[in-house]
Amino acid sequence: MTTTGLLRLSLVAVLLAASPVLRAQSLNPAPAVAGVQSDINYLTGGYLRPLGEAVTAGLNNGWYHRAKSYPFGSFSISLEPTVGLIPDAQTSFTIRPENLSELELVNPSDNVTPTAFGPNEAGVQLKYDNQSLPLGAGDRTFSMPAGYGFQLLPLVHLSAAVGLPGHNTLRLRYLPSVPVPTLDRTDYALFGLGLQHSLTEWIPGLSALPLHISLMGGYSQFSLEQELPGNNNQQQALKLNTQSWTGRLLVSKEIHFLTLYAGIGYNGGHTRIQMKGSYRWVDPLDLNNPEKTIEDPVDFTTTGSNGIYGNLGMRLKFLKVIFLAADYTLGPYPALSASLGTQLKL
Repeated sequence: MTTTGLLRLSLVAVLLAASPVLRAQSLNPAPAVAGVQSDINYLTGGYLRPLGEAVTAGLNNGWYHRAKSYPFGSFSISLEPTVGLIPDAQTSFTIRPENLSELELVNPSDNVTPTAFGPNEAGVQLKYDNQSLPLGAGDRTFSMPAGYGFQLLPLVHLSAAVGLPGHNTLRLRYLPSVPVPTLDRTDYALFGLGLQHSLTEWIPGLSALPLHISLMGGYSQFSLEQELPGNNNQQQALKLNTQSWTGRLLVSKEIHFLTLYAGIGYNGGHTRIQMKGSYRWVDPLDLNNPEKTIEDPVDFTTTGSNGIYGNLGMRLKFLKVIFLAADYTLGPYPALSASLGTQLKL
């Protein structure tokens, strides 16, 4: 087996070990491709938007576990699992009848349906609001898609940090394309680059304090692709492409082998969500031939998770070169992060 193959196998094993209670599910937004394009945009947007927002926020976690810059010539390598905690408000969305053009709710009082993070059960029922459609298409009903059943977004990546001159630390993060154990037929990959600069040595008076203070900025790219179930060779797929960035003010305090750290700053970014392939669709305006095929029906971008975030954590060092860290992130999308790695000096 190649080195890349071993790396991918080890990362998959960590993902599985980190989420033993999560069984593989299918996330299938295809049922929401119905009605005219405005209906498709409204329904798939409500279902998939929390997924895009959670990924954007999640990529900005796990960048650091101390404010002190690495000495020039020293470096660390670590494994960084993160679990995003999805707020209850993002597990369902309410379908407003006034926002539908050619569809209507079967039961107007039953209008709350799962998002991608909602329960693994069928959503509310809708039907076409056009009784003049032939072949009974005007009476056709369908259910909104189920969620994947967990309010969690597990991510993992490899991280490296290198001490540079001028009290700077270069940070790298990487994940080759690996399968997602909690989603069937799904792969994702990640890359990121960050820079941390110590303020302690430059601001008068700070060096006298028993604290380390620094600024950190990071940028990440992420891609995910899931082959949708039951696509009948129509190459249906869900694709996410994310770019995220964060800027943080960091503070840490070292007490022998223990480091307490905190950070606060702004998270930004966006996720482009696309549904690729061919989907069967009813055109309510074509009474003679209402059943059609639509290509690549969904393409939108989410930015709703951007905002102020902060985190608190602790880092333990063993045998002088091994460290273990964990922290909790507060913000619109909270998260738990961990790190296990080694720090060495050339």
